[in-house]
Amino acid sequence: MGWDPIGVAGMPQAADEYDCLMGPLLRMLHEGARPSRIERWLTHELQAHFGLTPVPGREAQLASDLVDWRSRRAQEDDRPRGAGPSSGDLSDLRAAFVRLTVGEQPSEELPDIAAHVLVGGEVDSPSLRELAGISRTEVRESRDLFLAAMTELGVDTPRDDSYEELARFWAREMLAGSVSPYDGSRHIWWGAWEPLGRPSDLTAFVGLASMWDDDPDHRTRYEEDMLNEAERILAGN
Repeated sequence: MGWDPIGVAGMPQAADEYDCLMGPLLRMLHEGARPSRIERWLTHELQAHFGLTPVPGREAQLASDLVDWRSRRAQEDDRPRGAGPSSGDLSDLRAAFVRLTVGEQPSEELPDIAAHVLVGGEVDSPSLRELAGISRTEVRESRDLFLAAMTELGVDTPRDDSYEELARFWAREMLAGSVSPYDGSRHIWWGAWEPLGRPSDLTAFVGLASMWDDDPDHRTRYEEDMLNEAERILAGN
């Protein structure tokens, strides 16, 4: 948004206006592209995709800033070689993996998911980089690259293809601390409870999330109850 050639910075409805550029840019940065190459690509996209006229020096400045950012991230990364990413870093990928098995994850969104994960700098794999750089229209290739990335990252295949597994997935994420109890409950609400026809064994998450919204003075208690519910459904009770 600091670049913002369209002039939409500060407009919430346009927050994703430049997301189509993220995957290809990240791929070029991972490949060690020089600022001149990135500037040429940005200039082409600005003219061909957005229909805008480049401003002298603007695209060159962004290209230089991106290369500098990537260099700083590489220097700051002091993780021991071979130390795998933390479970929280993989949360978005694992969630997409589970959604994919129940037919709720559009393949055209997978490149954007890969790009957002790579921005964090903690999760990386060859197929994930390639996925981030391809077009959203390459649906079959996106799915294949995503599944390859899951294998490279050691993410286990979901146990079955049901919405019940999606609910159990978010329960595990809550208990692991990868997502907050409130966010996990909201995911169960909209990602499992509604598609399953509002089963009674998941209704508690809906009620607790609603009370969390309406009663901020007692949110700690509601979060404890959400975690208790998560333990309950994982225990099969």
